[in-house]
Amino acid sequence: MGIAAAVLMVAGCGEGSGAAKASVSSSPSGNAARPAAAELTATAEKTLHTEADALYGAAAKIPSFGKRRTSLIGVGDSEMSGEGLGHYAAGTDGPANYCHRSSSAAINHTGLDVDTVYDLACSGATSADVRAGAKAQYADQRPQAETLAIRARLTRVKAVALMVGANDVNYGSVMADCVTRALRFKQPCQKTYGPGWKARVAAKMPSVAASVRSIQKVMHDAGYLPGDYRLVVMSYPSPLGPGTHGSGTGCLAYSSDGKWARDTADPVLSAGLRGVAQQTGAGFLDLSKAFLGHEACSTKPWVRGVQLELKNRNSMAAGSYHPNATGHRMIARCLGAYFAAAKADGVCTASGTAVRLS
Repeated sequence: MGIAAAVLMVAGCGEGSGAAKASVSSSPSGNAARPAAAELTATAEKTLHTEADALYGAAAKIPSFGKRRTSLIGVGDSEMSGEGLGHYAAGTDGPANYCHRSSSAAINHTGLDVDTVYDLACSGATSADVRAGAKAQYADQRPQAETLAIRARLTRVKAVALMVGANDVNYGSVMADCVTRALRFKQPCQKTYGPGWKARVAAKMPSVAASVRSIQKVMHDAGYLPGDYRLVVMSYPSPLGPGTHGSGTGCLAYSSDGKWARDTADPVLSAGLRGVAQQTGAGFLDLSKAFLGHEACSTKPWVRGVQLELKNRNSMAAGSYHPNATGHRMIARCLGAYFAAAKADGVCTASGTAVRLS
C-alpha cells in the first residue's frame, strides 16, 4: 500500500504537553449488516457485566453499538506497555504480575478523540501471548485478545494498536549481548547474529500474523465490521546507533554493533512486520527510524541505557533499552499523526527534536 506524499511534522514539547486531538475515519459502517456478537464464556461474561456496571452504572444496560463510549486499545509487549517508565497500574508491578502497564506509555497520549484508553500490553509478551486461547502470561491475566473481546463489547473500539514480535526473535537478549560484547572482550555481535538474522525474523512472522488474525476474529465475533475500527501493526525504534560511547550507563557496545542494530537488525524486523500487515490487511506504522540520532547514549537520548533494579533480581534491567518518557511522547505523536492522516501505511522519522510522519 502506498504512502501519501503529504508530510506531517509533530514538534517535540516539554513534559506534560499533549498532542492535538486526532480523529480516525472508523465509524459505525453505514447500513451494512453488522455480525451478531458471539457468546462469551461464563467467566468472561461475568467480567463484562462487572465492568459495564462500573462504566455505565449498575442499573444500565450496555448501550447499542453506536451509542457506547469509545475506546483505543493497545496490545503487545513491553514497548507498548511502558516498561521502565514507572507509574504502573495497580497489580502490574509485583511477582504475580510484571506486565508493567504505565500511565506514561505512548498509547495513553496519542490525542485520539476517544472516551477511554485500554492498555492490555504486557512486558515479556510474545505474539502467542496475544492470541485468544493461549496460556495466560500470569494467573490473573487473560490472553490479551480475550480481554479485547470483553472491551470490544463494552465500548465501541475506534482503533487497536499492536506492537509485538520483538520477544519472538529474542531481540532484547540479542541487544543486551551486543551491548556487553566489548566489555567482555568478545567479537562484535553482528558476526554472531548477522548471518542468520533474516531467517530468524522470517521464521517468527507467521506467529505474529496469527495474532493479528486472532484480533480480527475477536473483533468480528464482537459484532464489528472491518470498517468499524482501525487495526495498526507497529514496528520498533532502534535502541542503538553507531554513537555508543557517549555519557550515561550502558554505553558499552562496539560502534559497529550499534550500526548493525540500527541499520540492519531493526529494519529487517520492521520489514517482517510490514509483511505481516500486508498479508492480514492491517495498517502499518514503521517506527524503525523514529529515534534516529536519539538512540541510547546519544546527546539527547529517547531510549534508556542499562537500568538496574537491585531490589528485584527477576526484573533487573527490564527497562534497559526501552523508550524513555520522551521516547514514548514521540511514539504517541507518531501514532496520533498516523490516525489523523487516516492512511494505511506510515513511516515515522526523527527530525531534530520532532518526529515526521510520511
